Amino acid sequence: MEIARCLPESVAKQLLSYGIAWERVCELHLRAGSCPSVGYACGGKIKTLPLAYLSFTPEELRDILGRLCAGSVHVYDEGLLRGYFSPLTLPGVRIGCAGRLLCAGGVPQRLQQLTSLCIRLPHAVMPSAEVRGRLLAMIRGDDADMDGAVSITDKRPLSSTLFYAPPGEGKTTLLRCLIRALCAVGEAAEPMNCAVLDTSEELCGTEIADCTVDRFSGYPRGLAMALAVRAFAPKVLVCDEIGTDEEAEEILRAQACGIPLIATAHADTLRTLLRRPCFARLHENGVFVRYVRIFRKTDGQFGFDAGMPA
Repeated sequence: MEIARCLPESVAKQLLSYGIAWERVCELHLRAGSCPSVGYACGGKIKTLPLAYLSFTPEELRDILGRLCAGSVHVYDEGLLRGYFSPLTLPGVRIGCAGRLLCAGGVPQRLQQLTSLCIRLPHAVMPSAEVRGRLLAMIRGDDADMDGAVSITDKRPLSSTLFYAPPGEGKTTLLRCLIRALCAVGEAAEPMNCAVLDTSEELCGTEIADCTVDRFSGYPRGLAMALAVRAFAPKVLVCDEIGTDEEAEEILRAQACGIPLIATAHADTLRTLLRRPCFARLHENGVFVRYVRIFRKTDGQFGFDAGMPA
């Protein structure tokens, strides 16, 4: 795996000693002054294991960051202040950064010292035909087909759908699968133009080369949504991890144009989700046809609990 070349050899040796193949690694937490750890796929879940024999200094983490950025850390200054970014040379990989941040008047100025790196690795997981059929039934708002076999060549219109789950249940992976199901040439019945609002730069890796996708990466979600609606005439909008008032405003405008939205959000229950002002407003305006809680089953496939709140 290309990411391995950016990391010290000691990391690969530690993973090998624990019998963890790179293909199973979902995230690496490299820390200065505390214990590093690895998150890896195990029985359909992400299991965390301390890497007790590894230690790093802030200088070593800076060196690793430089390699992850192909020697051009300055290109990602804005991402460092935001706390995460995706290197152009590692599509779909998300780098989280934490440490001592210099602020002036509450505005981030410079990351003075780096003490934690979280490297999240993308995994291309294609659900079974049955699961894909259920997914497409959900985003068409078709209750009758929810539990039955659904043809993935069905061309009925899409309905706005919000998938929610706590972190680590596979929301981003699910959206990647849906993008291919809707837009991949040769896979989708009629590939549709899709605007992917890839703010965190995790949704679109090398696997979208055969997809009819317009990608907006690095844009604030509200701005990306407005540009997509006004200039690209998408048939569907796809957005990961919504949750701000600005996003709610742009979503309402997009819905007024009749463009369906497929989105995800962090929440453990529907009640918790709808207590947040952004989602309460969207719900009051009837934006989403369906709310779907997702979870991983022991075989690694997705499970769903779908429905609308009372």
